[in-house]
Amino acid sequence: MSTGDLAHLARVAGPALHLAPVEFVEEIASRLAAAGIQDAVARRDPAPIYDWLMTLVALQGISDDVAFGWDERHGGVAWTEVDGALRARPSCPRLQSYWHFHACGYRKGTGACAEPGHLPRCPLPRLTLRKGGLNQSAFHLALFIRDVCGGDLVGWLDARLAGADPGRGAPGRAAALGRAVTAPLTGVIRGGTAKTTTSTPVNFHQDLTQAFH
Repeated sequence: MSTGDLAHLARVAGPALHLAPVEFVEEIASRLAAAGIQDAVARRDPAPIYDWLMTLVALQGISDDVAFGWDERHGGVAWTEVDGALRARPSCPRLQSYWHFHACGYRKGTGACAEPGHLPRCPLPRLTLRKGGLNQSAFHLALFIRDVCGGDLVGWLDARLAGADPGRGAPGRAAALGRAVTAPLTGVIRGGTAKTTTSTPVNFHQDLTQAFH
């Protein structure tokens, strides 16, 4: 990301960040530093970014304390685990690509999915996440990074922001840039469905802005 891109993001995010409590901005910066996100962005390394994003995805419809507590007890999910499972070429046709994955339908409570004949060998249910939708999100996001982004999530973000930029001073510029990043990921973070969410994209947009600040 160029110096001009960083300055542009700072101008877009500046007004909102100035209005936010100092502790809010510091908390985001601290989380990003602890997760190594700035370094990962500089290296274009998808693994730490994926791991961080999945901690945000886990906040769907539940308090932060409960979500983080579950991850502390059960270990959450890591890029190395999911990427390794996909490299092993699982038999399920839904795991062949990002576009094949639609309507996987895995439900942890019932053990049901759209391809029950492949379920005993499927790596997706093996993740110890809180609900089946999060298992779906974990694989859907990894497939998105691999297939849609070509393994370069940072480059994809750069291109999305550049393509959506209506120009300096244009009305609604900040909102347009935010939608350019979050809209394609809505189905991914909802476990492969088109249902929208109010909490996770907001957290994602705020944290992502700080990551590139």
